[in-house]
Amino acid sequence: MSAQENKTIVQLWFAGAYENEAIADEVIAPDYVGHFPPNPDLIGREAIKLFNRQTRTAFPDLQLAIDELIGEGNTVVVRWTIRGTHLGELRGGMAPTGKPFIVTGTTTNYLVGGRIAEVWGNIDMLGLMLQLGLVTPRGQTTA
Repeated sequence: MSAQENKTIVQLWFAGAYENEAIADEVIAPDYVGHFPPNPDLIGREAIKLFNRQTRTAFPDLQLAIDELIGEGNTVVVRWTIRGTHLGELRGGMAPTGKPFIVTGTTTNYLVGGRIAEVWGNIDMLGLMLQLGLVTPRGQTTA
């Protein structure tokens, strides 16, 4: 597949991954591996579906925007921004805070045969936790 075809596949995934699980069956390889620290690796298509479902539960109004998309060969890198409100339980049992957030990150996608086979994700977790009030900056106390 060309770099442009791979970019189109990744765009399709990002456009609907949180709204439509069926997209995973089209664009995610059955032996998919996702690396999203600090979470454990996600192994298989069903694991990424569950991960996205949990994300949508925690942030039901989640909006994801692609800020930049770079493709070369079988690799597509996405720089993105997500925004939403913490209205549901977050992985690890963190109760909803009701607070809004805007966070950026990057995802490097490796494709094989027209499907996303392996992903390395980086998100500004500290920024997210600060905005949700789950951690406080050094020298500050919680109200």
